[in-house]
Amino acid sequence: MSASTNFENLVESSGQIDAELRQQVKDIKVQLDALQQEGSAPQAGPAVTEVGLRACTAVLGGLVGLSNKQEAEGWLQNKLAIMSGPVPIETFVKSGDFRGILFARFKNSSDRDKAVVLLRGAGLNHSGNDVWAKEDLPIQTRSTKAFLFGLKRVLKTWGFSNIHVDDNFKYITVGTEVVATDGCMEDQLLIKWHDAWSKWQEFQSSVEVGNLVQTATEMMNRARHKGKGAAKGSVGK
Repeated sequence: MSASTNFENLVESSGQIDAELRQQVKDIKVQLDALQQEGSAPQAGPAVTEVGLRACTAVLGGLVGLSNKQEAEGWLQNKLAIMSGPVPIETFVKSGDFRGILFARFKNSSDRDKAVVLLRGAGLNHSGNDVWAKEDLPIQTRSTKAFLFGLKRVLKTWGFSNIHVDDNFKYITVGTEVVATDGCMEDQLLIKWHDAWSKWQEFQSSVEVGNLVQTATEMMNRARHKGKGAAKGSVGK
């Protein structure tokens, strides 16, 4: 039985399922089926670079109720087994002691993506904490992603709708209009505001936008300097 079919049956067996949840299950099944087809293609040799290893790694959080890495690994393997998901080839932590965050490396990026889709879709909870799962992204990508999705939340509070962040975390739009593009150069955050957005002083000088820029810049500074000091990000308009 495939992971997508097993996941769908698992949710259906819960008895009570409304239309919205049913649609979410269908969406997750579509993602899993697409990943299954992708994973059936011939795989390249084992990744040996840091970028290659990161592309096969997932990050899980919300596991503070578990005592150590071994317990977290067992919990993860059990959940993936129930959903007929891929099994990680290794797990590890980066903080020395286990603090509720677990890294799991899979044999390829396709297996990693399947596991993330399954874990997110299951709505897991442990000891009263929501468990989250995501891809292990480079710090530059995490910084630009944090800025764009933070900006999306700010735009919603300012009354905008139909807001979209592209899948590669390079730009954000309102309707068909590009609000801003972002990226990194020499480990500095670069933001370009488009057209009227660059001239809207009330928005540009708002505390919310300023905090977003500062947070994203500090994320990269911490990774680059590892506590040796912070440098200012570069923000273009």
